[in-house]
Amino acid sequence: MRKTQLLMCVVLVGVLAAAASAVVREDTFYAIVEPGNTVSAVPGFGSGYADTFFEYPQGSDPSWWNQWFYNDPPDETRWKEILYDIHVAPITSGVPNYIEIALNWSTMAFPESGEVGPPPLPPLDVPYLERYVLFAGTFTEAFTLSNLDDLFIIPDFNPEWVSIDVRADPDMLLNPNQIHVAGTIWHECVPEPMTMSLLGIGAVALLKRRK
Repeated sequence: MRKTQLLMCVVLVGVLAAAASAVVREDTFYAIVEPGNTVSAVPGFGSGYADTFFEYPQGSDPSWWNQWFYNDPPDETRWKEILYDIHVAPITSGVPNYIEIALNWSTMAFPESGEVGPPPLPPLDVPYLERYVLFAGTFTEAFTLSNLDDLFIIPDFNPEWVSIDVRADPDMLLNPNQIHVAGTIWHECVPEPMTMSLLGIGAVALLKRRK
C-alpha cells in the first residue's frame, strides 16, 4: 500500500511539473549577409516574426540585424533555456571572412506584446534589448556554432522574445562576398526552483497524511 502511495506521489509530481513547464519552441532562420552589412532573410526559411531580419543601428559601429522569435509571457519568477545549432558558410571559401553572431532577448522593460507581437522593433534598443555575442571573428571555411551539449541560460527572468542577431563589419575590408547563416534555435520558459520545491513538499505532505 505504501509503495502504491509513493508511486502515486511520484506520478503526481511529474504531472504537476509537466503542467508548470512551458513547451519547448523550435524556430529556424536563414540570413544572407552582404559584404557591406546589409542582411536579408531567405523567404519561407524562417519562423521568426515577419520572417525577416530587422536592422538596429549601433552609432559608429555596424548595425545588428535581428530575427525575433516569441517564447512566453515575460515572467520574473522563471528563467529561459536556449539551445542553438547555427551553420555559417561563406560563398567564397579559402579567404578571410568576418562575421558576428549573437543571442538577443527582450528585457522586462519592454511592454508585453503577446504572441502576435510586435517584438521590440527598431529604433528600440537599450534598455529593451540585451545581447550576448556567441562568435565574432574571421574564418575561411564553413563552420557550425552549436551548444547542443551545454544549455545557454538566462537566469533572472523569462524574456517574452528572443532573437538571433548577425552583422558583418565593412570597415575590416575582409568579406569578399556573401555569407550565409542558417540554423535552428530551441527555447523554453522554465519554472522557478521554488515551484519544484513546493511540488516536492506537497508530495511529502500527501504521503504523511495517508500514513
